Amino acid sequence: MIFYFILEYIAVTTFMLVSFVLFKAIIRKPVSAWSLKIVLNASFIAFFISIFYT
Repeated sequence: MIFYFILEYIAVTTFMLVSFVLFKAIIRKPVSAWSLKIVLNASFIAFFISIFYT
């Protein structure tokens, strides 16, 4: 069960990072550490929400 949650967290994080990098490539701005931290925090929050809903 915990392994499933870890796998889901990795999938959510990689999906958000890929979409974030693609979005940054579209608007042609460099990826800053501050915006990357926001994306990681958002994926962490989404991971906890998915835990509470299951």
